[in-house]
Amino acid sequence: MKINKLFQLIFLIIGWLVCQVFSVTAQTTNNSPYSRFGIGEIIPQYNLRSASMGGISQGIQTSGVINPANPASYASFDSLTFLFDIAVTGSYNMQRSNMGTAQNTSGSINYITFGFPVVKWWRMSLGINPVSAVGYDLNQQEVEKEVNTARSFWADGATSRVYWGNSFKLSKNFCIGLNINYMFGNIDNYRMIYFPDSAYMRTLKVMNTTYLHDFTFRPGIQYMTTIQSKYKLTVGATYGFAKKVSATVDALATTMLDGYNESGTDLDTITFSSVDKDLSYPMDLMIGFTFEKKGNFMVGADVSWTNWSSYKIDGKTQDLSDLWVVNIGGEFIPSHLPMSKYGSRIAYRLGFRTRQKIYTINNVNINEYAFTAGIGLPISRSKTKINLHLEGGWLGTTRNDLIQETFFKVGIGVALSEMWFLKRKYL
Repeated sequence: MKINKLFQLIFLIIGWLVCQVFSVTAQTTNNSPYSRFGIGEIIPQYNLRSASMGGISQGIQTSGVINPANPASYASFDSLTFLFDIAVTGSYNMQRSNMGTAQNTSGSINYITFGFPVVKWWRMSLGINPVSAVGYDLNQQEVEKEVNTARSFWADGATSRVYWGNSFKLSKNFCIGLNINYMFGNIDNYRMIYFPDSAYMRTLKVMNTTYLHDFTFRPGIQYMTTIQSKYKLTVGATYGFAKKVSATVDALATTMLDGYNESGTDLDTITFSSVDKDLSYPMDLMIGFTFEKKGNFMVGADVSWTNWSSYKIDGKTQDLSDLWVVNIGGEFIPSHLPMSKYGSRIAYRLGFRTRQKIYTINNVNINEYAFTAGIGLPISRSKTKINLHLEGGWLGTTRNDLIQETFFKVGIGVALSEMWFLKRKYL
């Protein structure tokens, strides 16, 4: 591929990504009271295919698939192929406690990624995907000194990343990669105290907005070996460096008139401040493997650990726990031959994951369990696939006055694979 054409392609992709940034980050993709901890609910970086296999990603290296969870995997891109992958997801959540139940839905663009060859030993990927999401609405009402007093706590926002990934094939069996990420976004946290029975007492509203903006780096490695000429074992790992991420925190406190419905009229500004702070973003390690027969089946597992107990805001710890995640899953394709029946060429996927969350509430560890499924629908006379994803699980418990969430997610994505870099012999 000629260098000038490569730069033209990169500039076009970057320009398109910039146009998408605001629409992606403006979407609230989470509705969970547990998202109030840390920087919100952490969203995995894997694609829809991996999501349907329980989230396995570290050992996946497939020529027609962009796997941003491990940058070393880009080495598998075909030398003549341009790849594009986009997915949208929707979710339904039901929260249940001893006080009652609540339901909500949400949806968003999940990710947009590109991949293409540069030279024989170098592959590149660009994309944008979410990092975390915050969304909750909590209310408390009590009588204080014979005055009916209500408090509300709510938040929304998200962080995302734009990444530039590169992979280098060092030998037939070994490759390395690096994702350079620019993380950005904002999280709005609100607190309000108001008096439902009084038309004269003013409401107090406090808003804290945290803006994140900094670079992070994630290297990855993969090693592949062939077993009995038809099976392949791939082992992979990635590492996230601990880093102080730059943030700006705006704090605004106001009094309001008729604020009992959270939408009253602002009267006076009590205080405003804008302060630059550092978030001690934690280190993490992910490792996994896949065992496969090309065009027929794949099984694998991942284990990951994130040191969230070291998370600090402006030097102050947040009393969080380390995050542990286990992913197990696989894929089965009855036949990869083009002349086979359509149903035999569909990829069928199943998986399971469990997460030990980063918070302990009322002496109870909050864990998450989810079962996943999906299919990959091939497009005739093309390497492009339409991926469909289903997921269901639960989080938390109703014990000790806590909240249990039951969630269902659906997703649809298009993984386009087209031959763009074939030099024509005849015009």
